[in-house]
Amino acid sequence: MFRNVKRKLAGVLTYDSLLEKSVANLKASFDTEGASEDLALTQLRNNAEWYKTWLEYHSSYMKDVADADNRGEQIINLRKAIVTQVEASISAQPLLKDEVSEEDKRLLAKKLNPDLTYEELVGLKCQSYVFAQTSIRCMRVISKELGDSRENDWFAMYCDLYSQFVDHIYKSMVAQEKEIVYVLEPLLGPLKQWVEETKKKLLEGYNWDYDKEKIQEERRIEEEKEAERKAKEPSKQKTISNHQIDE
Repeated sequence: MFRNVKRKLAGVLTYDSLLEKSVANLKASFDTEGASEDLALTQLRNNAEWYKTWLEYHSSYMKDVADADNRGEQIINLRKAIVTQVEASISAQPLLKDEVSEEDKRLLAKKLNPDLTYEELVGLKCQSYVFAQTSIRCMRVISKELGDSRENDWFAMYCDLYSQFVDHIYKSMVAQEKEIVYVLEPLLGPLKQWVEETKKKLLEGYNWDYDKEKIQEERRIEEEKEAERKAKEPSKQKTISNHQIDE
């Protein structure tokens, strides 16, 4: 009882409120420009069974988001949920993209799950993509309402980073099936580590301006500071050495 009072005073969004906002946002999205060309919106608008299943799927994440003592915790819970959806969405895309050849899609499907037919796996990936994209759309709106919003933010950075990671993994898998060498495979280790480190920071509440020029400028400044620090080290060592000799 006391916890509920504290949560209310802290402005925490309830489960019912989170679900209501999600549904309202989704229904509003059905009437937006370009909605007819959006795979996720089209599927959920035209398929009542998929919509019902998505709602159950999304509700489970909203329960986790709602279970927080303040808005800051809710933002972190939302980030966890959004990161999960981003990974599901991006992992599904190669089997759905027109840019990927039919041959490569079938080889990839065989590598991902040899127990399913190509058509079965594509169907599952399509549903995964639709559900994830829809939940991301709803969660991002709620996240911004809670205060986790920036023009160039962590979301754009993680999407870009995870897309690169998945692209290299899947190309490596296809190469294995073709029994050829994927020359960029050495990048997988560092990319995986970068993904894990970035995710850890995101879920600790860190954020970034995903501005390449700004990032490059910051790196240049850090390199200059490091160069200055190293330039001072020999002088310091020489002084110590001389001091020791004098003694």
